[in-house]
Amino acid sequence: MKSVTVDKAELLEVLKKNRERHEQNYREAVRDYRTLAKFELAEMVEKIKKQTDSSIAKIEEAINAQEPARRTNHLIVDRYVLTTKAPVSHLKSYGLAIRMAEMSVSNNIELTEQRFNELVLDEWDWKADFDEEIFANKAKLSSYTV
Repeated sequence: MKSVTVDKAELLEVLKKNRERHEQNYREAVRDYRTLAKFELAEMVEKIKKQTDSSIAKIEEAINAQEPARRTNHLIVDRYVLTTKAPVSHLKSYGLAIRMAEMSVSNNIELTEQRFNELVLDEWDWKADFDEEIFANKAKLSSYTV
């Protein structure tokens, strides 16, 4: 089947439930992201402190040895990047679909197989990545709080 005609009211009901579920998942993902980012930043700060202490010790050693040719006058600190990905909201996709359905003058709306898969079954092209990131962040979070 390449397309199907659906009842507008039923489509709107399904779309609004899917949007609500996505919004709940997104809000939870944001909470997890913030918690993970705090853990990662705290780890980075500790590593930077250790590197700073080590660099200062080397500078002091060079100064005390009074060997200007080998003197180091700068701190060496590695570059750090958060590995946790921030979640991306796709509420606009749902909002657009809902608004288009609401503005339709017909009580029946024809959907292609792809649009039916997205709008009714809630299987968007971005959904697998979104769910995977949520799962990965929850796994990371459990490793911090165990």
